[in-house]
Amino acid sequence: MEPTFCPLYAFLCSELSVYLPSFPSNEPQGKQITFMRILLDDCQATYKLANMKAGETRQQIITGASDEDLEYGCREKRQNLGNIRFICELSKQKRAVLTIVRLILKHLVEQDDIEVNVEAVCLLLNTVGKQLDGSSSKSRVTNDVYFHRLKDLLTIHPQLETRLKFMICDILDLRANNWVNPRNTNQVKDKAISELIRPLEIQKKLGRIRFTESTTDWKKSMFREISPR
Repeated sequence: MEPTFCPLYAFLCSELSVYLPSFPSNEPQGKQITFMRILLDDCQATYKLANMKAGETRQQIITGASDEDLEYGCREKRQNLGNIRFICELSKQKRAVLTIVRLILKHLVEQDDIEVNVEAVCLLLNTVGKQLDGSSSKSRVTNDVYFHRLKDLLTIHPQLETRLKFMICDILDLRANNWVNPRNTNQVKDKAISELIRPLEIQKKLGRIRFTESTTDWKKSMFREISPR
């Protein structure tokens, strides 16, 4: 998943979840099975699998990896970044609880080789750092520890890539500025996404998009076919 399009994907999934039905759990007194629950479970499973593969890739680099293996590792890393941002964007849409985001952040920061996760940590904090800081005083105190660890990387790991050093500096400055980006990069991105979404919302208001009875009947028949028996 391309990180660039994650805000749009999250919005579309959020809208889609309103129209899709939920199914009863197969377990006694279990929670209902919803589209969003299945989606988040899949995202979490993808994250765990990506971290397992990342560990294998690092081991291959140490022992000597081919160019093909390195290219595959870069592709897997980018997909993992996209998955992390997608989860964060779902939380901004109020479709994913911040607990999931906190668990991912905790896992990324508390690893011994945190330097390999710098890009993922900065991406996560840039996306939902403001929400994490504002959710509770306890959460902000925990974030203080994470930010101190990021800051320490600048001195503990002088061999860190310049690109990653700039990422850390940017996220530290962003928090110090109360999560207001002076360059307004996030606002520009949000505006671009809203411009893509606005025509659909206008059409809805004007009544140009309606679910006819035939469409509803088709949906019901489709859900009967895929619903658990």
